[in-house]
Amino acid sequence: MGEQLQPFAHIAPTGVKGKIAFYTRLLVDFQVLTVFREMKKFLPFLKGKVMDVGCGDCPYAHLINRDVTKYLPVDTFDAGEFGYKRADVTEFDGRTLPFEDDSIDHIICSEVFEHVAEPEQLASEIHRVMKPQGTALITIPWSARFHYVPHDYHRFTPTALKLLFAAFQGISVVPRGTDITTIAAKIIVVFSRSIIRERRVQWLGLLLAILCSPILLASILMEHLSLLCNIGTSDDPLGYTVRLVK
Repeated sequence: MGEQLQPFAHIAPTGVKGKIAFYTRLLVDFQVLTVFREMKKFLPFLKGKVMDVGCGDCPYAHLINRDVTKYLPVDTFDAGEFGYKRADVTEFDGRTLPFEDDSIDHIICSEVFEHVAEPEQLASEIHRVMKPQGTALITIPWSARFHYVPHDYHRFTPTALKLLFAAFQGISVVPRGTDITTIAAKIIVVFSRSIIRERRVQWLGLLLAILCSPILLASILMEHLSLLCNIGTSDDPLGYTVRLVK
């Protein structure tokens, strides 16, 4: 099964064009926006070794204070299938992290676990390499279409996440957004799919998108309001943020 709309690669905000693209995306891509908000509350305050598991293009590394941290980007050997390939990344097989026991102070892992066929193995490895009292921030989508086909295996409820990370002494699971955020995000995806398909413009879809643009603008506004004012129920969010303490 192919994808009508494959996720756009999440590129780090380097250079003027990169920064414009990154922060413009935050206006309309609410999965990315809600993850960025969580990372911004977590990363700037860390010290020591910080591992980024499934780092992709390291889009949140700029939030880290490099004067007091050592950033360790890690991704799988086949990250190129997801549109990512960096020379400075430590590669691994998706199962065993190439680091010693109790050696990492902090770990981030963003929108990765749904793509891991054996999530219990990766959760165990994160626990193994983390120092006692070390912390982790993990983001996981809930309302997300089947993407990066076929490497999309799971959607986790809060109950499942607590079981997955039961080895940690501290765990909190917080929803990102509400059902209103989710509904508006789906409308934006429909517009995107109408305009962009198989890397060429679909003129009928473009025409329909233009005619219905007030709905798109209203959806974007509603999403921002839902996040700002917490409108709606958190039982059907965009995703979840998991904070862990070993």
